[in-house]
Parts: sequence; structure tokens; C-alpha cells
Amino acid sequence: MKMRSMKLQPPTRRRLWQRRRARPYPREIMLMDTPPLAQICIYENCVILTRREPNGAWRSYPISPDALAQALGKLPVSTGLLPSGTIGNGVKDGSPFYVQYIAPRAVALPALEAGKETIYRFKTPPLIWAGWRTEYRLWALKATTKVGLDTALFRAPFPNTYDAGGICWGNVKRQVAMPTTMGTMLKLFLEESQFNLHLAQGKSLAQPSNVLQFYVTLAPDQDYPLDDLVSAHLALRDVLNGSVWRSS
Repeated sequence: MKMRSMKLQPPTRRRLWQRRRARPYPREIMLMDTPPLAQICIYENCVILTRREPNGAWRSYPISPDALAQALGKLPVSTGLLPSGTIGNGVKDGSPFYVQYIAPRAVALPALEAGKETIYRFKTPPLIWAGWRTEYRLWALKATTKVGLDTALFRAPFPNTYDAGGICWGNVKRQVAMPTTMGTMLKLFLEESQFNLHLAQGKSLAQPSNVLQFYVTLAPDQDYPLDDLVSAHLALRDVLNGSVWRSS
């Protein structure tokens, strides 16, 4: 009797991320002679660590990016000395960003209108100043004391600023945002720039077409009226978590 040979089908192999039981890559894939102590999977919204428990079982759980950085680098994570008024900092796409609270201050804003320069003097509202790479953004606050994650942001009442907080710098060479450059770039914008009618609309409830026309009503020692600010439809948490920055 001639026996017919049977062709065995290879077992179905699950993709590693489809396996029901948490376990690391097999050794032959790792090209190592010893099993790993742990494995790290980096996803878009979280970092997962898989490691062996004392009883031999493998367990997976999320870890913070800071914990990962310390484990890999064996170095403390530190921002160094931050400037006064810094209320937060973080990392977006590998680059640090910084967020500062700027208390009301007296300014003298030179503005060029129809070929004539006029200097407007008043006190700014409280401001939020943020920088990432060579991008900088500015918003105003109605809160004059305590601020929190849910504190509403308003459009900065200045020309040459976009509704989303960005700044039209013209041909100014911008420095990369760092603790040592945040103040320099803010001074360049508020004290050393010449404003014009570009993007002057939508910054004032009283003068929606041109915020410069509202400056005329302000005295040099007068606080900017907070009820004139226009909502930016953002909260402070949107800046502190880095979501306002666009990935390149």
C-alpha cells in the first residue's frame, strides 16, 4: 500500500503587535545570544515598556517620555536656569519650547501710517509669550493675577500679529528659542520694531478694522482696557502642551 504524503501547512504567524500575550521580540530577530531585559515600543501617543517580572512572566505598561530619556541617557533631564516669568516648557518634535507670562508694561510703539511715523504710548495687557525653534507667538490675557490651564487667551492687541498668535517679522533674522533668547526676541518685537497697518484688523472690539485707531484713546500711563480684547478661541493649556506648534 502506497501512502500519500501530506503537505503540512506552516503555522500562521501573528504579527508581533497582534499577539495576545505581551512578550518581546524573539532572540533570533534581535541577533543576540541572550534574551532582552526589556523592550520599548514608541507610539504616536504613548511609550510602552515590556519587561520580565520576577515570576518569569512578561508585563507591558506605559511609561513617561521623561522616564525613557533618563533610562536611555543615564543623565538627569534639566532645563537649566529659566528666565523669570517662565510658566512652562516642553518638547515638540525634538525641539524645546518655552512659555512665559509677561506682566503689563509701558511701551512706546512706533507705527508707520501713510509715510508718517507715530509713537503710541500705553500699558500692555498681561501677555503670554511662547517660542519654539524660530517661531514665536503672542497672546493677551484678561486674568491679571492667577492663571491656570483653562485661562482663556485673547489676540494680542498689536498690528503685525496673526490671529493664531504668530508674528509677521518681515526680514528680521529670528533666533532659535532658548532661555537666553526669549527675552531678546520679545524686546525686539515690543521695543525695536516699527509697526504698520499690516494685520491691524481684528485685534480690537472698539476698532475692529484698525487697532491703531484705538491706541489714540489711550494715555501713556493707562492700562490697556481688557474688555477690548478679542477672543483667540484658545486656552493656556493649548500653549503649555505644545499643540499650537505645527510640525514641519
